[in-house]
Amino acid sequence: MSKHQRPRGVSALAMFLALVGVLDFLSAVFLFTVGPGFFPVVGEAIVDFFGGMQSYGVASLATLLVQLLLAYGLWNGRGYAWAVTLFLMAGYMILAVYAQFIFDGVLFVLGLVFFLLFNSLIIYYRFKPHVKAFFGKAPRG
Repeated sequence: MSKHQRPRGVSALAMFLALVGVLDFLSAVFLFTVGPGFFPVVGEAIVDFFGGMQSYGVASLATLLVQLLLAYGLWNGRGYAWAVTLFLMAGYMILAVYAQFIFDGVLFVLGLVFFLLFNSLIIYYRFKPHVKAFFGKAPRG
């Protein structure tokens, strides 16, 4: 597959990463402007996890930058984006399991199962031959 034929799944993942990064950043801006009192449970969890709203804002900004850089790399078939998204998805899965100890409830568990399955499918898709070839990771032979 040539560099000009981007797999549809890669396009969808690039757009998804860009959208999630922007939404995460907007949620941080919302929590800063409205304050954690608007959603007391979420505000308390953020303070417990990040140590404060300012830390959450810095983390959200860093996440936005990383996700936009990865979206660009995925869209253009950059090799770094292939490897970094694998580590990012695995890290998201670890954080999701860790968050299980902070939050509880049936909806959260169902969301966790969906999240783990979704990220597992993304990781599996990254190893498909046509996707690896798009990123220049095809086996030599």
